[in-house]
Amino acid sequence: TLGKAAEPFGSSVVATLARDIQGEAHRVSAAAEAAADASAANGAAGAGKLSLVAARRLERLSEAYGALAFGLGRDLFLGAARGADLTFAVLGGLLEAGAWLCPASEARQGAALPAADAASFVAAASDCVFMLADTLRTAFAPHHANGAALLLLRLRTAASGGNSSVEALPSGSVAHTLGLLNRLMLAQGAALPTAAPRHFLGGAEVARGVPSPLPALRLRSEPAVLSKLLAAHRHILLHASAPVSAALHQGLLAEVRVLVAKLGPIDAGASGSGGGGGGGREGG
Repeated sequence: TLGKAAEPFGSSVVATLARDIQGEAHRVSAAAEAAADASAANGAAGAGKLSLVAARRLERLSEAYGALAFGLGRDLFLGAARGADLTFAVLGGLLEAGAWLCPASEARQGAALPAADAASFVAAASDCVFMLADTLRTAFAPHHANGAALLLLRLRTAASGGNSSVEALPSGSVAHTLGLLNRLMLAQGAALPTAAPRHFLGGAEVARGVPSPLPALRLRSEPAVLSKLLAAHRHILLHASAPVSAALHQGLLAEVRVLVAKLGPIDAGASGSGGGGGGGREGG
């Protein structure tokens, strides 16, 4: 309401929040890279302390950005506030920070947060994603890739206490994350981008060098996980946009072809050996 009553003020605050988020993310990356390159233990400890402070700031800034976008409303946010450009910067900054704060590789552990703090950061980033998605609806489609990647950080934080393999993740955390992805796709309606299904396909990456964890979930046996995964596939395959459904359909077919090729040729003679025909010949 305040932003609508004073449009220049609301637009100015949105831009300031976006700059602050970008700046904080860059500071996290710079400190973490320095710690990763340093051989002394002091560098890693200093980076970790800075990371915790930066994570708290990013939580507050992202929550404020999402709330202000929602308060301004779609038209004002996209118009006077230049919300589309700023949102690319904000989600990109949160992903940049998340790559260090919730790392997927040992090489980036220098700035990693403790499990509880990492979960708090990811929860705040997820809230920001949904505030933006609920505000922009179909106009959120260009930001889907970044939004989905931020939601998938939840699986990294769920695994941070032990085995990080997808097979070892708690089923409740996996099912909840899949539910959030479904909700994000539903919010965009018919505008869901053609690239949206890629996270569900083998070989896809959520970030450079970080494979998507979703294809491996097909091997899980829990009904709660499989039902959410199947619901996501069903939503995409029955989507109003033919290119969106075709992207998943063709991608899955390509994976099947690769698997069939790996099986190699089937020896029909070998599979039929031992049958009754051989015994008859010997009898002759």
